[in-house]
Amino acid sequence: MIHFLPDPETAVPAQSDAVAARAGGLARALEIVEQIGGESSGFSHADFAARLASAGDSRMLDLMSERAVAASVAGLEAIALLSESGGTANPAAARLLADTIRDALNEMGALLSL
Repeated sequence: MIHFLPDPETAVPAQSDAVAARAGGLARALEIVEQIGGESSGFSHADFAARLASAGDSRMLDLMSERAVAASVAGLEAIALLSESGGTANPAAARLLADTIRDALNEMGALLSL
């Protein structure tokens, strides 16, 4: 019998699932980087996640989350490498990375507010 529904095991996750996963990873990375930079977290991940869940699929949010991850990866990798080698990240650099991640999440939040 021919059917046109994808198998649940092989189905590609919805765009909103990918965006939520990226945003969740960015929010967790922000918490860690803020701690390294000596800042307290002011980002409300629970509120953001709730607004994101109600947004549905959005190509713009997908692109924004991809760009945010790409912009953050190098800094996060550098912090991880320093940590693995026994070093510590420069707090000022960590604050700059936190600002980058926070700005990206805030841009996504602004789009959700429209």
